[in-house]
Amino acid sequence: MTTAWVIKQWGEFFETSESKRYAMTKYVPIRNDHNSTAFRLLMQSSAGRSAFGLFIAAAQIASRSPVRGVLAMHERPLTDREIASKIGCPEKAWLAAAELLSSKEIGCWLKREAWVPTGNTPGENGISPGPHGADTGQAPGPHGANPAIQEESREEEKREDKNPPTPQREEPPSFTAFWAAWPPHRRKADRAKCLTRWRTLRIESDPAPVLEGLARWKQSRDWLKQDGEYIPAPYTWLNKRAWEVDNIPGPQPPNGVHRDDPNARRAAQAAREHPEPERYNIRKA
Repeated sequence: MTTAWVIKQWGEFFETSESKRYAMTKYVPIRNDHNSTAFRLLMQSSAGRSAFGLFIAAAQIASRSPVRGVLAMHERPLTDREIASKIGCPEKAWLAAAELLSSKEIGCWLKREAWVPTGNTPGENGISPGPHGADTGQAPGPHGANPAIQEESREEEKREDKNPPTPQREEPPSFTAFWAAWPPHRRKADRAKCLTRWRTLRIESDPAPVLEGLARWKQSRDWLKQDGEYIPAPYTWLNKRAWEVDNIPGPQPPNGVHRDDPNARRAAQAAREHPEPERYNIRKA
C-alpha cells in the first residue's frame, strides 16, 4: 500500500478563515502557543529542536501540495529523499525527524496515511478532499480538488524537473572540527560558503595542517589583542590559506610590551638614556 506523510490536524492548526479563501497561499498560518505536552516533550528531546525546524519546512512544502497538508504530488507521494531535497537537508536528518515527530510519545505532528489520488475518498485528515473540500480549507473543483491548485502545482513540478536540486552531502568530520574550533566572533559566518571553499581546496585529504595552523593563530598576538577584534572571517582565512604562514606573531609578552613595537622600543631607549633620579629617604633630625 502506498502511503504519504501527512501533517496532522492541518485544517485546525495551519489554516485560517482567510487562507481558506485562496487556492494557493504564500504563507503558512501557525499557532504561536507552546503549551501543549507534545511540544514540551519535543523540545526536551535531544533531537527535538532540529526536528521542529524540519517540521516547519515540511509544513511549508505541504502548503503548496495539490492537497494542502499532504506531502505528495498529483501522481504519487513525495519520497523521503525528495522531501529532504526540497527542504535542503540530508535524507537521514529528515528520516530521524520524521520518526520522532510521528512517534507514539510525540505523535501529534506527522503520520503516515494511505495515499489516495486527488479527487478520491478523503482520509482522516482530509488527505484527499471530498465533494465539499471538507477539513482541507480548499475550494472544491469538479472532483473535490481545486483546478487552480492542480495547475500551479503541475507548473512547479515541471520547473523542479528542469532544475533538480543539488544532492546534499554531509560535512566532512574535519570541517565540523574546524568550525567548532573557530573562536566565537561576529565575523564567524557563511558556514556553507566555507564548506564549499574547504572542498574546493581539497583540505579533507590532509586537514591536519589546517587545524594545526588554526590552533597557532588562536594563540597569536593579533587574534588575542583587544578581545579578538582582529580575528578575520573564516572564509577569508581559508581563502588566503593562512595556515601556511610561517611567521605567525606569538602571544603578547607578560609585561604587555611587544619587542617589535617601535613606541615601546623608543620608550625603553629613553629610559636607559635618562634614568629617573634616585630618591632618598630624608630622616628627621
